[in-house]
Amino acid sequence: MLDDNQILTFCHAVTAHINRLKDSDELDSYLAEIGGLEVEPDQVAEVSDSIDDFFKNTPSRRLKDGSPDKHWHLTKYATFFGGALYYWEDVQAAKGLKRGDLYVMDFGDRRAAYFTGQSMK
Repeated sequence: MLDDNQILTFCHAVTAHINRLKDSDELDSYLAEIGGLEVEPDQVAEVSDSIDDFFKNTPSRRLKDGSPDKHWHLTKYATFFGGALYYWEDVQAAKGLKRGDLYVMDFGDRRAAYFTGQSMK
């Protein structure tokens, strides 16, 4: 189970990515000015699917050999948290559902995930 610190780290990482913040000082300034996160802790889903499962089941940019380009899906921002935040743009959970962006961060045996689109229920 993800602990509160891991969930908050994920929320900070997604906020840093969305706002193109380069370091913790920029994040602190943003939070002081705006006063809130882009993703609140109660919006974070804990999933057991591996990062490889996400690449297998989500349309991903591919290398010439057909394998997923994992480096391309790593965000350029939020790396100052020490973890890898993966990002997929314009993902559709199922045909007919609203598309959105998918964020996933690996915490060992569990992943934190946030999807801005319409989820299957």
